Amino acid sequence: MFFVLNKNTGIQIFCITFFFFSCDNVQEIEVDFPFHTPQMVINALYEHSDKEFAVTLNVSQRPDQTDYWHAVSDADVRLTVNEVVYTAIEKEAGKYFFIFLPTEGQEYEITAYHPQFGTITATDRVPVKVEVDNIMLTPNAGIDAQGDYFSNFAITLVKGIKETFIEIQVKFVSENQIINEIPKLHEFDGLTTNEAMITSQSWYPSILHIGRRSPRSLLFSDRSISENTYTVQFQHTSGLSSWSHETGWQPGKPEGEIIVFIRSVSENYFRYKTGVIEQEYAVTGVLLFGAGEPVPVFSNVQGGLGIVASRITNSETFKQQNQ
Repeated sequence: MFFVLNKNTGIQIFCITFFFFSCDNVQEIEVDFPFHTPQMVINALYEHSDKEFAVTLNVSQRPDQTDYWHAVSDADVRLTVNEVVYTAIEKEAGKYFFIFLPTEGQEYEITAYHPQFGTITATDRVPVKVEVDNIMLTPNAGIDAQGDYFSNFAITLVKGIKETFIEIQVKFVSENQIINEIPKLHEFDGLTTNEAMITSQSWYPSILHIGRRSPRSLLFSDRSISENTYTVQFQHTSGLSSWSHETGWQPGKPEGEIIVFIRSVSENYFRYKTGVIEQEYAVTGVLLFGAGEPVPVFSNVQGGLGIVASRITNSETFKQQNQ
């Protein structure tokens, strides 16, 4: 038997050995899943800068059968904005597209009908773009407890007229990726913060989480803000440290580009995304108490499953040199 070690594994093995010093008795438990009635699942994330509004329809699966998603084809999918109805075009199995795009602040409804599953509906409102007053970056500000270089961010935002839900994500792209390949901009780096309006939320991980991984998103609302402008401070870690038998963990100074994404998101997006993150941390468990209670993930879909949500993105790119 062998173990693939990461920086947290040693602590985990110690704790597991300490609390569970005998693993000789292994029992196999058979689990009978309850009868599952297939439902239609809709997933639609509207990015305001997109040229099309994409909607995906699948069939729900049992928990032990999620290795393959069955597309729902030949459905009647419609978008309603200001009482005007638009019909989607199915370009490939289970993937539907609208050419008409809702604008900032508009409420819209999506309905999907299929003879086998009936009708499902979901309503969402496109957020208003958050105004960014200033972004300050201090690259390679120090080395964290895990041996990685971190950068400090201080982002000043303008409070919205109405409550605004905001998501911040950061992606480091190396010089090699810029030159030789297309960066995977949907994969984001770890962020940590001491801002109470973020850390006080139930989704933000505790230091007691086993093998805690820094969140890849910082999500918050400006409802508690009283000033016209406010600043959010956080640390970004690119995770470029390396390990060898000779030297142990060595930090790697990133050289390339740091891209920061500042998004205003709909309330549906906010509630769904924070629920997903909280569920992920519940699965990993908390030291001394083990895995947490299952977290119900929010859905705004009536008659089926899934999520319909929207966001508007600001992005800024910073060049980072190896100094």
